[in-house]
Amino acid sequence: MDAPNNNNAGLNGNEANTSSQNANEMNPQRLRRLMMNREYAQRCRQRKQEYLNELIRRKDAEEAKVASLFPQVDFYRKQVVELQNENATLRQKINQLEIQASTENEEIEKLKAEKDMLIWMDIIHHSNDDK
Repeated sequence: MDAPNNNNAGLNGNEANTSSQNANEMNPQRLRRLMMNREYAQRCRQRKQEYLNELIRRKDAEEAKVASLFPQVDFYRKQVVELQNENATLRQKINQLEIQASTENEEIEKLKAEKDMLIWMDIIHHSNDDK
């Protein structure tokens, strides 16, 4: 078998890698690109950290707002229960008053009918007396 054709003939694998690394490290364009990539990555990490810090700040602000609203919510819940109870009581009173009004109206109608009957009876009685 023939040895693989390699530009670094006579060098073992580690020596070939080291010499190619040295050649790449000496390339100014590659060094500049690596430096720019590192700077870009650093800026990305910094922006990401700033974004996370802003999210944490907003989360904390919202949690504080929620915590401050709990007493208010509790107050309004109690007020709703009180108003519902008052509403139920008033509805019962309305029903009782409607029943009472209906009964009184029936009584009024009976009394009117009785009055009319008495008036007719009196008229009839007086007309019989006149004869």
